[in-house]
Amino acid sequence: MEIGIEKALNELLEYEKIRDSFPELVNLLNEFRIKGSDEIVKDKLFLSLIQSYVEVYKDYMKKMDEVNYLSVTDPLTKTYNRVKFNELLDLELQRSRRYKRLFSLILVDIDHFRAINDLYGVGTADEVLLAVLKQVRHHTRKTDYMGRWGGQEFMILLTETDITGAIELADRMRLDIEKGEYPVDNPVTATFGVTQNIPSDNTDTIVFRVTQIHDEAKKMGGNRVIAR
Repeated sequence: MEIGIEKALNELLEYEKIRDSFPELVNLLNEFRIKGSDEIVKDKLFLSLIQSYVEVYKDYMKKMDEVNYLSVTDPLTKTYNRVKFNELLDLELQRSRRYKRLFSLILVDIDHFRAINDLYGVGTADEVLLAVLKQVRHHTRKTDYMGRWGGQEFMILLTETDITGAIELADRMRLDIEKGEYPVDNPVTATFGVTQNIPSDNTDTIVFRVTQIHDEAKKMGGNRVIAR
């Protein structure tokens, strides 16, 4: 039995991370080689192994949380990415059908963003993007969802909000964006398309509808809210 344990302990010591992270465990492993029959050493070694396992497990879970977060989040804006937002939208559609609840969907983008990017560069354009998002976030709740849909396009899902409430909220966002301070001389404005769920909706139909509404607002010159 002890030969098997010693072999396992030797294999453990081959891992540099174990040697660097748990020096006390390494010392006990070496002591076990010398005093393998000492019950006190065995007890200490067993306790140290448990403590080391717990630390490794906590580190693993922390890294898994980070991986999961990165897999569903846009790295620049820290909003949900398109895949995750679609998943949340589908869940909200299911909930709305089951409980006969309303929600609204907003598609917003920054007007003339490409011109800002071309004139000032990517770094400054990103600053503008984040500043606009800061204005938008002032008006969202913890129960709402926001996802990056394209370069300067974002979807906002307003739970338990009918189209009237969504229009009012979108217009407050639009005015705050227009009055905001940005590191560019160009005026910064945004265009909003707004819609409300209907019983027959799926993710494709509601996204298609809000996109059409948003495109209509862009054709009318932007810096406005249109809803249907």
